[in-house]
Amino acid sequence: AFYLHNMPLDSSFPLVDNFESETLNRWQEKGFLELCCDHSATFIQRETGGTALAFEVNKTDPDIKNRKRAEIRAKAHFMGDHFRYEFEMMIDSAWTFDEIPVTVTQWHAVPDRWLGETGVAPPLRIIVKGNHYIITQQWDAKKISRFLNQAAQPEGGIVLWTGDIHPGVWESWRFEIRWNFAGEDGITRIWRNDELIAERNGPNAYNDALAPFFKIGIYIPTWIRDAALSKADQRKIYFDNVRIKKM
Repeated sequence: AFYLHNMPLDSSFPLVDNFESETLNRWQEKGFLELCCDHSATFIQRETGGTALAFEVNKTDPDIKNRKRAEIRAKAHFMGDHFRYEFEMMIDSAWTFDEIPVTVTQWHAVPDRWLGETGVAPPLRIIVKGNHYIITQQWDAKKISRFLNQAAQPEGGIVLWTGDIHPGVWESWRFEIRWNFAGEDGITRIWRNDELIAERNGPNAYNDALAPFFKIGIYIPTWIRDAALSKADQRKIYFDNVRIKKM
């Protein structure tokens, strides 16, 4: 009970941010900032007008929670909640293609740590690898998906969609998700530039007390051990017009 009481729950959605205020106050109120440096999150002016948020990660940046990242996150939801997530995203025009995966959007699980459960792969995420986006999904109805340092063995996982990236081009994304770890009540629908690219009914989360929380930014976990394999020394990505609404 103490753990749940102190979790970052939030029922005061929607969270809407077009970054015109040039602050991250909305995110500080409704989530957390995982930023190491002044350059990790900055505000830029779009060519068409308005402000956007730029994320930057360098190989030389200090680690945040033992990983290379620059992310901001919303708060956790309740299992069974139905949400719409919308945002615009642009990969930097100077993006260097290589096979080191970069997570640019994720819905992060909330492990039941009071049961000894530890972190697992996100139940839903957008990865950039090579010149492609890859959207993956994992789920598990077991009460503990990973105990302490044991290897995680989720019940299911799937690549929902793969598509080309277009550096230097703004694109719109919409996800409609009802979180559920078992049965057919889970819903996952994804649009890219108003085109439905993936739709699946079925489990889409882990069997946790809380449903996943939303994160945007840059996360490159393998840069702590495989940095030499990456052709890039820096990654940049841009976001605008983020909306999270309970349906």
